[in-house]
Order: sequence, then C-alpha cells, then structure tokens
Amino acid sequence: MCKKIAIFINSKGDSEKDLNTAAAVFNENIWGHDYGPPLNRISRRFEELGIKRTLWVLIDGIQNPSELADIASFNTLQKNKLQIN
Repeated sequence: MCKKIAIFINSKGDSEKDLNTAAAVFNENIWGHDYGPPLNRISRRFEELGIKRTLWVLIDGIQNPSELADIASFNTLQKNKLQIN
C-alpha cells in the first residue's frame, strides 16, 4: 500500500494559485473527482479517516521569495501535515 503521495506542479508565480493547482491535481488524478477540497481539508480528511499518508507537494520554478515564504507559512500553519518542497 502506498504510504506517500507526490504531486508535481510548475509554479504560477502566486502561492495561492500554486496550492489550488496542487489540490486540483490531487482531487482529479488521485481521488478522481472534478472538484474537491483545498489542501488543508485534504490533510484534515486523511486524519479524520485515520489514513496514514504523507502528501508531498513539489513546486518547480518558484522565483519570488515572498511566494516561497507564503507556501512555507501555509505548511507551518498545517502543522507540517503536508510536505511542501
């Protein structure tokens, strides 16, 4: 059984758009739904269902330090339940 899930996306230059894109990729390609919850809800849903998975979000091409800081801040707010690299 898969313990780790990785999502690879290219940066759009906006942290909110990047995180929304990652959630859309997860919802469409892993859960098979056209729409679904944002990343923070996915993490909570895993916990609520007792699913022990690590969700890695890898964002390529981040050029703006403030975008990186926003994404790092999101990860800290989620208590590191998401691994965003």
